[in-house]
Amino acid sequence: MDLGCEWLNCDQLECKATSLPEEIEIPNVDIGPRECRSVKTIELTQGYETLIDDADFDRFSMYKWCANIDRRRGKVYAYRKTQGPHEKRKSVYLHREILGVTDSKVRVDHDDGDGLNNQRYNIRTCSTRQNNMNQKKRRDGFSSRYKGVCWHKRDQKFYAAIKINGRSKFLGRFDSERDAAMAYDAAARKHFGDFAVCNFPPDLSEFVPWTRTSHEP
Repeated sequence: MDLGCEWLNCDQLECKATSLPEEIEIPNVDIGPRECRSVKTIELTQGYETLIDDADFDRFSMYKWCANIDRRRGKVYAYRKTQGPHEKRKSVYLHREILGVTDSKVRVDHDDGDGLNNQRYNIRTCSTRQNNMNQKKRRDGFSSRYKGVCWHKRDQKFYAAIKINGRSKFLGRFDSERDAAMAYDAAARKHFGDFAVCNFPPDLSEFVPWTRTSHEP
């Protein structure tokens, strides 16, 4: 369906979400309660540092950790190189090593989207599809400040859409940019659950706007 706006540039529609094969089991890691955690920092290269639980500090601070800057997503991750011959050295990411995840088919996600926050409460195993759900709005070249929202020049309306299992779902046309964003939030919470990245806090997103001018069946 041609929506008449530049959806190919929309961050929500760029993700190609794919689910893992059924035979791959994602480990259930007990990270413990969030409260009562003491936090420390480990220095990385290029002037960055990462947060880590006090209980993990002695184990991981013995290594030299580097900063991997993902400019496209606007994130920074901590990684190190394994020892051995140069041609056999591998990159090991701190968030994966903390949870003991070695299977390349299993993803590890940062709940708050901050790749430098490697406290255990903030990292969790997930599928590729869930990892794609937990992506913030990108900053480059969009017609709305909100995730899942696009300005339609011809109709002079704000369009809301969400991508679910690789397919775009149109949520409606709205006079208000905020209402379009809230429609996206409601759909994201319904379909993505704990992995939803929304535009507004939960108490605001519970309101489903009815000011849209039209919608698809």
